[in-house]
Amino acid sequence: DTAPAEDTAPTEDTGPAEDVFELPDPVGIPYDESFDEAVSFSEIGWHDWTDGSGDGAWVLDQGESLGPDVHVRFVSDGLADSQLHRLASVPLVGDGHDFVSLRVKHSVIAGAGAIGASLRVVISVDEGETWSVAWQYALGADQPIAEALTVDLTGLAANEPEFMVAFEVETDGAEAFIYWDVDDVEVLAAVPPVLTANEDIVLTEGESVSVPLNVTDPDTDAGALQWYLEGQPSFISLQIDAEGLASLELTPELGDAGTYEGLHVWVDDGEFVDEAWLDVHVAQAELPPIAGLTY
Repeated sequence: DTAPAEDTAPTEDTGPAEDVFELPDPVGIPYDESFDEAVSFSEIGWHDWTDGSGDGAWVLDQGESLGPDVHVRFVSDGLADSQLHRLASVPLVGDGHDFVSLRVKHSVIAGAGAIGASLRVVISVDEGETWSVAWQYALGADQPIAEALTVDLTGLAANEPEFMVAFEVETDGAEAFIYWDVDDVEVLAAVPPVLTANEDIVLTEGESVSVPLNVTDPDTDAGALQWYLEGQPSFISLQIDAEGLASLELTPELGDAGTYEGLHVWVDDGEFVDEAWLDVHVAQAELPPIAGLTY
């Protein structure tokens, strides 16, 4: 005799098996990715993720605002039900590095309804389980961006055994957002110099004024920094003392009164540059009356 067949519940249909991206081995820094030789993200160890069904939000593109070579582009999908889209790098090794920075070229074109959409650089130290914001930009209406971006990652990635960098878009109005292009990604074991903002300089003919140029660069000695100045009139000079501290020396004479706009100051630590522009306003000196003259 055989026992009666046991009732069994029908097998639940879970749909097609989800592709699981396996993270590659961590890569040391400095690290760079130009995307020029890439034909897919997985080929270079990168991967994209979305919180919904918006496929193809991150793509490899060519041409447009960042030149003719291949770069990464976020493209809005008006039919997607997703709001969060992320493109993550290969795992990187922060262990042994006290300073970490990201440098990247990026360009943005947004439509008139893109207010509220956010672009972010985020960092994960737990293989993508959680992400922390390192940089964030909230888009405004018709607000293009085309620039190099440097982000200090030290507080999030320095001396971490493993971390990932990701570019993230969050928007609830996909049709309003056009694209975000990203190219020439570099992760470096250094941080940039940061110039302290200077107020416009105001002085009078005949005065001598010294204006210190303050900079913070925790991984470079002051004496190793290179300073530059351009656009200045003849009575302004850049002075560097024996300790590497910089200042502007101003000695306007009679006849130098006026406004001098757009003095360009920049400092270079051999890896990064920071720069500033300022204006100088020279007032006309009030000459004392000449004794003995009557009118």
